[in-house]
Parts: sequence; structure tokens; C-alpha cells
Amino acid sequence: MGYGKPQMTSLIVHSSLFLAFLTSLTHSANAEYRWRADSWSDCEKPYGTCGRGGTQRRNVWCEKSYPVQQSVPHSLCRNSGYDEPLQEQSCYKSCDSVGSYQVRWVVGRWSECQIELQGVDCAKNLGYQTRDVYCVYQITGDRTEDSVCASFNQGKPPTRQSCKYNCPQNCVVGEFSEWSSCDDCRFLNRSRTRDIIVPNNNRGKPCPAFSEMSPCSNCSDKYFLNFTPWSFCQVFPDPSNSRIPYNPYIGNQDRSFDCFNIRGQKEELSKCTGKFQPFSFRQSCIISQDCVLGPWQGLTTINQTCVSRNNVVKSGYLYQKRDVIQIPLGDGKPCGPLEEYIPIKSSQKINCPRTQWIMSDWSECKPIQGHQQCNTGIQDRYIFCVQIDQAGRQTPVEESECSPEKRPLSSRTCPTQCKTDCTVSIWSQWSQCKVTDCEMYARRRRNNKKTGQRYRTRATITEPAQGGQMCPHLSETQNCDPEPCYTWHVKQGVCIPQQSTCGVGISHQTVSCFNRNMTSVVDSRCSELKQQPPTQVQCVVSCADDCVLSEWTEWSECPRICQNNIFPRPTLKHRTRTILAKAAGQVSNCQATLREQGECPTVIECDTYTWQPEPWGPCLLDNPIKGCGRGERNRIVHCYSNLTSVSEVKCALEVKPPVKEVCTEPCPENCNVSTWSAWSECSATCTSANTLSNPSKSRRRYIEVHPKNGGVLCPSLLKEVKVCFDLPVCNQYQWNVTDWSECILHRKEKCGRGLKARNVTCLLNDGSVSPINNCLTSVGQMPVVAEPCYIACEDECLFTDWTPWSKCLQGCGSKRFRQRSSKIGSNPPPECSDMIKYPRYEPDICHCDLIKEELGGEFSQCILDPPKESSGLLRPISTSSKRDNPAPSKGEGKVCGWGQKIRYVACQSRSAAASIRRCSEAVSLEVKHCNIPCPNDCKMALWSEWSKCPSKCRPGIQKRSRYIEQLNSAGGRQCPSLDSTQTETQTRLCHPECSQYIWKAYEWSMCDSNSRTCGDGTQRRVVNCVIVNVNGDTTGITTEDNCAGQVKPHSEQQCRLACVGECVMSDWTEWTECPRPCSNGYQKQTRTRKIMRHASRYHPRCVETEDYRDCIKDINCVDYHWSWMPWTSCLINNGNEECGRGLQERFPMCRTHNEVDVDDRICTQIIGPPEHGKRTNDCEVPCDVDCLVSDWTEWSSCSQTCGIGESTRERVVVEQYTGNGRKCPSDLVQTKPCYPKGCYRWTISDWSPCMPQKNMCGAGIQTRNVSCLGDDGLPADPEKCPPDLDILVLKTEQKCEVLCPWDCVLTEWSEWSKCFVNCADFAIGATQGKTSRSRAIISQGLIPCNDKLWETKICPATDCTSFSWVASPWTNGKREVSCQTSDGLRVNKEACHGSVHPSSVLSCDPPCNGDHMVCNDTNTCGCEADFVALTDIMGQVVRCVEQNSTLSVGAQKKDSEEEIETNYWMYAVVAAGTLFIVFVALALYHMSDFFKNGPRPHGEPKEEKKSIGIESTDTATRLSRQGNENCNVCSQIPVPVETMVTTSNGRTEIRVADDSVSNKGES
Repeated sequence: MGYGKPQMTSLIVHSSLFLAFLTSLTHSANAEYRWRADSWSDCEKPYGTCGRGGTQRRNVWCEKSYPVQQSVPHSLCRNSGYDEPLQEQSCYKSCDSVGSYQVRWVVGRWSECQIELQGVDCAKNLGYQTRDVYCVYQITGDRTEDSVCASFNQGKPPTRQSCKYNCPQNCVVGEFSEWSSCDDCRFLNRSRTRDIIVPNNNRGKPCPAFSEMSPCSNCSDKYFLNFTPWSFCQVFPDPSNSRIPYNPYIGNQDRSFDCFNIRGQKEELSKCTGKFQPFSFRQSCIISQDCVLGPWQGLTTINQTCVSRNNVVKSGYLYQKRDVIQIPLGDGKPCGPLEEYIPIKSSQKINCPRTQWIMSDWSECKPIQGHQQCNTGIQDRYIFCVQIDQAGRQTPVEESECSPEKRPLSSRTCPTQCKTDCTVSIWSQWSQCKVTDCEMYARRRRNNKKTGQRYRTRATITEPAQGGQMCPHLSETQNCDPEPCYTWHVKQGVCIPQQSTCGVGISHQTVSCFNRNMTSVVDSRCSELKQQPPTQVQCVVSCADDCVLSEWTEWSECPRICQNNIFPRPTLKHRTRTILAKAAGQVSNCQATLREQGECPTVIECDTYTWQPEPWGPCLLDNPIKGCGRGERNRIVHCYSNLTSVSEVKCALEVKPPVKEVCTEPCPENCNVSTWSAWSECSATCTSANTLSNPSKSRRRYIEVHPKNGGVLCPSLLKEVKVCFDLPVCNQYQWNVTDWSECILHRKEKCGRGLKARNVTCLLNDGSVSPINNCLTSVGQMPVVAEPCYIACEDECLFTDWTPWSKCLQGCGSKRFRQRSSKIGSNPPPECSDMIKYPRYEPDICHCDLIKEELGGEFSQCILDPPKESSGLLRPISTSSKRDNPAPSKGEGKVCGWGQKIRYVACQSRSAAASIRRCSEAVSLEVKHCNIPCPNDCKMALWSEWSKCPSKCRPGIQKRSRYIEQLNSAGGRQCPSLDSTQTETQTRLCHPECSQYIWKAYEWSMCDSNSRTCGDGTQRRVVNCVIVNVNGDTTGITTEDNCAGQVKPHSEQQCRLACVGECVMSDWTEWTECPRPCSNGYQKQTRTRKIMRHASRYHPRCVETEDYRDCIKDINCVDYHWSWMPWTSCLINNGNEECGRGLQERFPMCRTHNEVDVDDRICTQIIGPPEHGKRTNDCEVPCDVDCLVSDWTEWSSCSQTCGIGESTRERVVVEQYTGNGRKCPSDLVQTKPCYPKGCYRWTISDWSPCMPQKNMCGAGIQTRNVSCLGDDGLPADPEKCPPDLDILVLKTEQKCEVLCPWDCVLTEWSEWSKCFVNCADFAIGATQGKTSRSRAIISQGLIPCNDKLWETKICPATDCTSFSWVASPWTNGKREVSCQTSDGLRVNKEACHGSVHPSSVLSCDPPCNGDHMVCNDTNTCGCEADFVALTDIMGQVVRCVEQNSTLSVGAQKKDSEEEIETNYWMYAVVAAGTLFIVFVALALYHMSDFFKNGPRPHGEPKEEKKSIGIESTDTATRLSRQGNENCNVCSQIPVPVETMVTTSNGRTEIRVADDSVSNKGES
């Protein structure tokens, strides 16, 4: 029984939830049905008639749109509350097609935005608007059926449209201001006000009061004078009465005043006048005269309305003005506008005249004076602004018409040619001596002449320029005797003994004639050159006892020693052989020749022949009549020998320079100038006798294309000046002022204050009257027409005016004086003689502190104006031509040296003491000398001599160096990068006429046998390291060190002299080369020998004829490779120049695998020539380019038209510095102060307060001053201010009114609030907001205020504004809660109506007294961190327990049994009510299902209903947590509160939501 109440409560809760769910389904089902209709059919009428009485039909159905769109019974739409559309309507069938003009649609105004959903305050884009649309006859306006208009193909305008149903917006106001003070008793009450932030809109709450008022208790005894306005100023009643002074400008006026208390009740006048001075109630006045203006003068067109290139319409204007005939006086009406600009409206789209910068072509590239780099020049061009009209014509205009930001550069750098010597490469190897014509070879051979040629060449690396050294000859030829064109080739057969097996025999040989291509030709070709060898020769086959000789060695090299043609001497070659076996006892058998000589086939002449070309001739044009274009030029090339011309046959034709080449003659370009600009305005609009020179106007034209290649020169006249002769004579105006009238008083007064007047007119120099504005603009302010005056009464003391102050003659601290004298009246009172009360003499101290110096800023930069003779466009910073030439150039003074700093000093004088010397003038110029140090460049020493070439046989590297003599200073060029020895080093390639070093092995000696007859012995030969010249000839012997890295041939070997009968073998051939690369033991060397004599039967047979050995690296195998040496330094002009385009060189070296340098021919022979690689490389040493800046521009006009301003000039960086060049100056813009003239301006003061005394109200007068002020802020002569008609005709006095305390008083309008758009609308793209301003009532007065208090206007919004509650920190259980905007502005609480108001007092009921319980901001109990709340059935926390713990309900019962009282009757009533609610809910559900789906068909299977229970919900919760056991973020999420679960046995447990605890009774 203790568990019944929680179980019943659970049932009630779930039943309620279920009922709410069913109700929501019912509502959503009803909201899903909508009527849908087709369009109307054509109007039909029986019997084919027309007119009224027709019928239109359409199909109407009910549609369900969710979840699937489908048609449903009509009853569902009828039950949803929507009206069913008509399915049939009457119509008018059109009779003809021309009557459509007889009827028309009448469209009403849209209604306010409404919404279909009931109970919804706002919805985005779900609102709708409706309007009335009906058909009427156009003539009568009578209404008719809609089908009549529709029948004439007039579509009916829509009667409904969607709209934005905005959310209601309450009025938002700011905080109240502080309370006003009651000290001055200005009003009946004190007040505080606030401003509007957002007005109410869309059914929002209206604005609260903008002010609060509280009575002032201390002002009950205050009284106020209330003045009536002055009466209209009237003329004197009798102008002809001579006893009363009269002037047409002066009249009389009166006023009255009464005394009132603060509540507006009239009091005795003495209560007010006893506290104030008596006030006048009648006075003289100036009779009102309205401003009189002349008629508008003729219209003047200012530009035409046109369309710019950006399709922006630029309006043109018509200008007109009118004269001022009479300025306003008194209360007269002020002047209207004196000038008027009328926009020109035109339907024609005329393109606006556009302007653009026009550039001439670049001038020729000129060297820069004083610039270091000879390869950098300067070009300039003209830049001018033109206006392009509709026809595309360009007319020069002022540069100010074009955009200064888009002005092109007028200067640029350009490349120029430096003085450069010709450089050439090294000579190539001599070509092979060869014959080009074998027929000629045969003829020359018969005539005993040289029959071939060889040549060598070199290439031009750098062409000569600007007078540099010319190139030497590039080829050399020598005549020689080459190998014959045709040679006999002999192939010898086997020697066949004539008797037995050995002895003398015959060998047959094959003889053939071959050319140099090894192609067989007829024998006659060879027979002409050499006798044909025999076809058989005698030979010997050695017998066992014969002497055996070795084979002949190879012929020795032929020395390539040149010979002259006078005494040719043949060169010889030789070969040898040795004895391999001696004859048996017959020494004569071994007496054969062991050495023989032969003639070398090739002979070279010593003379060399070179081609020498003459200069190119003129360019012969293809079209001579044209005078320019493509052509051809020729030159003569001669063959020379030692400066003597010889036959061309002597020089090789393969290397002959070309004698013809294509050329181009540039066509002449004539000078082209622009059209003349329009004539400028004349320098004056009129002439006068005071003009020093005749007014003139000018025009100019510009060079667009400079003449080139002999074209027509430019005209010398680029500017024309013309005198303006047709100008009118200047009019001179002056003010004509009459004498002052008598002092005129009010007609009822005899003494006191009055007015005196005079007549002021504007006269031309001929005495005629002119409109006032002519004098106002040319002379200045109009003299006053009337001024106050005073007539003393009989009992007054009369004195003259004070004289001006005397000068301060003794400077600061001295005195100045002024004085006056007494006027003798008719009856002066005795106190007039009192010198203390009425002094006649007054001193004053000269206050120098009233003089203020105002400096025109700091001193200017140091200004170095260029010399007058300087005409160069650009000026470089560098002033020397080379880094090592410190001599200053001619223009050194342009960038450094002595200059001036200037500033202007202006004085402000506030007293007559301004006569001190420093401020004797308004502005003085101060000058201070300054110095800009000249830069000193780094100075390097001269280069040392080149070192000797380290290589004797191949190209080598030479070096030279230099060091720093002087470091740079004052921004001079820096020193180059140095190595560790603090020197700068250069390298170059050297090519000595050197020789190669190779091992040379000579012939083997005879085998030296121990027995001297036969047997083993030793053979020796000479092996030397020899020097081989470039031609391959051995020229000497050197030390063996020079051949290091090469395999040295053996100088000794074992041998054997064969004995009689032994086998005789030939000598071994040289070992073959090991294959490369070397691989130890995997490759073999071989050598062979032949059997020279077979052994007898009694001796061993001959051994092997081949031998092998392993190739082992560093023993008998060496790998070779080509290695490219590093590039040399980049030398410019053979090292004679510092920078520019130059040449680098490198060469390949043959090296062993141990990186030992060896003869290059070894690599060429073994691995071939080096891979194709560049031996020379074009390079560039960037010049240390000094920064190049342009000349200073002319000083700009003063930034101020008056006063102290700034004038600027600038220069631009044409070329940035690079490397160690001088850096760009920081001062690319210079300013200096300027003072064109003093500044004077018109100043209009604010209107003065209306009746400045306290405790007065009613009508009054306000005045303002129009004064001319100087730049020191002090009044100045009005003639110094520029004429301004609008200011000069301003009224300086107007009527006003001071509100009395009993009147309605409003504040001034507040500032416009921030543009407001709520964030919901802003999120969907709304950017149109509203801004508001307000004013508040600060005194209600006797008559209620009915003035408008706030107003609003549309504005564009850039962000949205939101409202939220902002709470301060808790302090003693309390905090301040206010509504604020997103900008932090405090507003009224209605602005935050959509959110819950946080509590401002921390109070929980019942109190949170349990352990670890705390009172939350929501004034409900909660638990501390890491604790879980246990709640009762009402949701109140009863205990806080640690996480990860489970309590049974019994345990809870023990703690809460005293709080929960068992009541069976309550349980019964609750159970009965729950059952009733469930019954009603089920009934409604079935009814809803019937309405949705209609009657349920019989026999349909029932749906399985899923039970929704708390236990399943808990399971889902637990499952969702199981997947997050390893979630780091989950530890920061609060643990869910306990879950109440009903177990299978009916018991209830409260579980903490933790999966680690096993739940009792869970299956």
C-alpha cells in the first residue's frame, strides 16, 4: 500500500502525455487539408448566343498534403473550417473582339497582413493580404460581373498575396536621465527624460512616457515679467512737422509687460520691477523694408547632361543670378536665393566628354650623367591630358582634368651599349690535312706542289662596341701534303718453300687500289701516284738451324715540323726488328738488316694564311624608290699572309667569312604634334589704367612622336600667346554715404536713446546708381544705415567719447593711456565734477602676454634647390662613374651639400601691445642653414697581376686579388663580399702552349742470353716520360712525376734465344686494354705471338701462342673519366670592367679513378671525347646599381589659399638600387611652408539668447554677429574677407519668444537612434530598418501639450539588434537585473518580453537545508557538482547523493515517509479520473482516424500496438550512454537525474543513470 501513490502518479502522468500527443495529432490532421481548384473553363451559352447569362465551370477537390499528397473526401476539408470554392459561376460571353476598351478592372487597396493560424503572434512569410477586384464599365463606372472583363482577355488581377506577418515589436526606450534642478525655478517642476530606441510596431505595446515630472517646492514665491511683442514700426504721424526730427528709415514702436507668478496668475507690477532695472516700453525703430531683388538674368549653361563610361548620368546645369536692389531692414523679409542651378533633363543619351592621359613616344636612350653603369641610360616622354569629344577628337586640356593617380611615368631606364673590346675563344685543334679535290691533288702532285690544307678556328665571344678593340682574325690555314687520295692495299699469302719444308719460297699477295673511304677503285688511280706492288714476293720459312728474326715494329711517328717551299726537305720514319734465334754455326745467316727508314708522307708548310674582311658596304634596298625596308649589303674578304694579300686558294674556303647578308634600312619617322588646345581664359576680364601688362590668353600643343631616322623635325612653336584686345573697361564701384541724420527719439520722449540714419547707395565710376551686390562683391560690406544715438537729459553728466589707446612706446610692462573731456550742459548736477566717479584720464598696462606666437610647424627638411642651369630630367644618386673612382661629378651639389630649412612664424595680437618688433608683421620667415653630407663610396685597391698559369700542358686557372683601401660612409656604395683573407679574388682560364706528358717505350734490345748463343736471357728497353707538343710530336724527356697516374710500361722482361732445333716464337704483343670499368678478376687482358720456327723432332713442340691475365684495378687497370672544372669568375671585357655582361670558362680534365690528372688523350682514346658540354657560358655580374630618382618636380601650389600652408615637391624612384649600390633616399617628398596671404573668413555667430535676464519671459529679440575674422581668430577689417553675397545680405536680428513656466515646454529632438532590425528578420535577409527620435515634455503648463513626441523613418541596417536580460553578480543574495540591447544599452523591460525574467533575489522555498544542496538562480534547490539530486513526486529535491550509487525506494521511504501522507480516497479519485481521461482520449483518437481514413474495412488485420513505457525509455537512455563510455567530452555533461522504473514484480526503484550498477529485478 505504500507503493500505490507513486504508481498511480506515473499512470496519470503518462496518460496526460498520451492525451496531449493524441490532441496534437488531431490538430495536425485537421491542418493538412486544403481545397484545390482548376482554372475556369471558357464561357458557354446555349444556342451559340453571346452576352450575359453564360456559365463557367471548374473542378474542385479536397487534397491532403502530408505526408503524401492525395485526394480525400470533401467532408474532411469542410470539417477543417475552410469555405468550399464555387464549382460554377455566371459569365459574360464576348460578342466581338473590339470592345475590350469598354470595361476595366477596379483594384482596391491591400488589407493589413493577416495570418491563418490562430493564436500565433508572428510567422515568416505565412501571412496574407486581400483586396477587392471587380469589373466596371469604363464610361458609366457601373459594376458588372467579373466574367465580362475576363471575356475580353483581361486577366483578373490577384486578390490575395502572401506577406510577412511580422512579430509584434514593443516600444523600446532608454534609461531616464538625471533629475533637473529646481534652483533657477525655470519651470513649475523638475523632470527627467529618456529617448526612444525602437517604436512599437505590429501590435506591440505603445511607448511609455518619455518624461517624469515632480513639483518644485521652492519656487512658489517666484515672479516673472511677461513682455508683449513690440508693435509694428510706424512712421511719424506728421512728417511735415519741422519741430520733430524726421527720417524715412526711422519710426516708433511700443510694447507692454505684466508681472505673473509661477502659476501664471497676474500680480502687481511692483513684485517684478522691484527686482529689475526699469525696462523701456517705447523706442525708435528702423522701418521694415523687405529685401528687393532684381529679375533673373540670362541662363548660362554649365556642362551638358551626359552619361559617363560607367553608365552614370551626370547632370548638366543652367545657371542664373539676380541683383540685390535693397537689403532687408528692420523686420523686413530676408533675401531669397541670389543664384540658382537648374538641372538639365534630356532624353538623349549623350556620352560625357572623357579625359585621358596621352603619352608621346619615348625619346632616344641617353646616357645618364654621373651614373655608374655605362649600360643604363634614360628615356623620357611627354605626358599631357586630352579631352575626347563625341567624334573622338582629342583636345589638350589642363592636367587637373585627368586623374593624378593614373598619370603614367614620364621617365624610364633603358639599356645602352658600353665600350667593349672583342674577345675570342682559344684556337681549335688543327684539322686533318685533307684534299677536297682529288683531281687537283693529282695535278699538284705531278707538279711537286702541296696538295692539301689544314685549318684551325676560334669564335667571337664578345663583339666590340663603342670604339672597343676590334676582333682579330678567326681562322688560320696551312698548306700540306696529305695522305694520297688513292693507295695500294696489299694482302700477303702464306710463304710456300720451293724445296722441302723450309728455306726460300714464294708468297702470293693480293694488290688492290682503294680511295680514302676504303672503296675499291680502278688500279689506274693508284698507278698515277705510285707503282703497283708485285703480286708475288720471295719469302723464307726458317729451318731448324736458321737464324730467326722478329717482325718489324711499327713505323715511328712522323715529326710534324713545318717546312717552307723554298728548300723542302723530306722527313723520315724508321722501324726495327731483332734476332730471335741464331743460326747454327753460320753467323752470316743473321746478318740481315735490323733497321730501315722511310719517307713520311705528310709535309706541312710553315706559312699561315688568314681571311680578313673589309667593312660592310651600304644597304642596297630591294625597293630603292621607297627608301627604306629590306635590302642586302656586301663586303670584300681577302686572304692574307703576314699583312700581304695572296690568292684565295691559300685560305680554306670552309672558314671564309660571309660576303653578303640581309640588311634593313629603317624608314624615317616624321615629328607628330597634337592639335592645339583651346585658348585659355584671358588673364583678366576687363582692362583698367592700373593694369601693368596687357591681359593675354594662351594655347599649346605637345609632341606625340619624336622625329627618327632623318624624319621631319618638330616645330619650334609649341605655345602661342595672344593679347586680349576686346575686353571691356573695368567698372569701379563705391559706396555713396550721406551724413548722419539727427538723433531721432520716440515721439513721446525728449531725451534718452534714439536712432540716427543715413542713406547708402552703390555708385558706378560714372556716378550712376548700381545694384547693391556690385558694391558688396567689389568694395565689401555695406556701411550701416542706422545706429544708436543718445540725447542727454538736462540733469545728466555729459562727456566726449574716449580717445583711442596710446601706443606702448616702452614695450612690455609700460603704460598706455586714453582720455575724455566734459561737455557743458544746461544744468549739470554737482557730481559731474567728481573726478573719481567720472574720471577724465585712464591708464592701462601693456600686457605682452596677450601676444601669442603661432609657429608654422617645425622647420622644413633640408632643401637643396637644383642649379638653374640644370635641365636634365633625371638625376642619379651616384656621382662617380666607377666604384673605385671617388671623384665627384659635376652635379654633386644636387644631392648633398649646404641647404636651407625654413619655417614661417605667425603672430596673434590680442591687444595694442602688438607693436613689439617680432610681431611687427603678421608673418615672418625664419631660415636656418643645414648640411646634407655627401656619400663616400667604398674604395678598392688596384687588381694585382695575374698569377702564372699553374698547368704546363692543359688549361689552368689564374688568379688575381685586391683589398679594401677605404670603407664607405654617409650612404655610399658598400664594399663587395670578401673571402676569409679579406680580399676579393677573380679567376680566369689560361691556355699555355704546353705539352702532354706520356710514357714512351722504345724498342726492345737484343735478348741477352747468359751463354750468348742461346738460352734464357733478359731484354731491356728504355721507358721515359716524354713531352708531347700540341701537334703530338715528342719534344723532350721529363721527370717521371709528370706521368704519375699512368701505367708505366715494363722496361725489362725475360726472353730466350732459341737454340738450334728449338721452337722460335715471336715477341709477345702488348697486353690488350682492360675493359672499362675495371672489375677485379672478372675481366682479362690478352696478348699473342706467332711461331717463327717450328721445333725439330727432338725438341719440345711450340707452346701456346696466347696469354691471359686478370684485370686488377691499380695494378694493370685504371679507370678514367672526364671531370669538368669549376667555372671561372665572370669576366667582363677581359676583366677590364667591373660589371655587365661577360664570359665564364671551364674545361674538362681526364682523371683516374683516384682523381689523378692524366693526359686528356688517354680519356679520348679509352672512353671517347668528353660529353657535349658548354666550355663557355654567358654570364652577368650585376652592377651595383645606384638608386636612380627623377628630378624634383616644381613646387606645388600652397595647400592653403591663405594662412600658413605647405608646398610640396616630389620625385619618383626610376630604378631601385641593387647589390652594393647607393640606397634610395628616404625623402621622396619634400615639404616647405608657404604663406600666400593672410586668412580671413566670415563668421556667423549663433543667435543670442532670447532675453538673457532671469525671471523674464514672453516676446524678445535675438541677434547674431556677422564678422570678418583673421587667421588669428580676431576681428579684422571686413574688406579683407572674400565677398559673399549670401552672407553680406543676412539678417542679424529676429524676433523670438521665451517660454514662461506655465507654458508647455518640450526638449529638443534627440539624436536619431541606431537603425533597428530584429535579428529574426535580419537572419532571412531583411536590411530595411527604422530609426527614431523623440522629445519629452519637461513642463506641462496650464495648457496640455499636443505636440508630436516621436517620429521615425526608413534606414538601411548593417546588423541587427537583440534584447536580453543581463544580471550583475550576486551580492548578499541580491543582484540587479536589467534589459539591455546587444550594444549594451539599458532599455525598458518590455523589450525583453519574450524571455524569462531572472530573479533578482536568491530565495528557495522550502529552504535547501540538506547536505550538498544549493539554491540555484531559478530559486529552486539543486546539488553541488559530482552529486545527483533525488526528487519526490512533485519534482522537489529531497536529498543529494554521490554519483554511481543506487538507492531502493525503501531507503527513500525511510527519509521521506514523514513527508508523504497516505490517502486512499485521493488514490481512488485520481484512478477514476485517469480512467475517464484515457477513455475520452481513445474515443477522440478513433473519431480522428475515422475522419482521416473513412469507415474501416471489415476483415482488415489489426495493427500491433507498441506500448510506450517508462522502462523502455530508460533502456534507450542507458543504451545511448553505453556508446559514450570512452567519450572525453561526456565527462563534462551533467549526469541525468534518477529514473523511476517499475519492475516485473510491481515494485518501483529509483535508479541513478549509471550503467555500472546492476539494477534489481531487471531481466
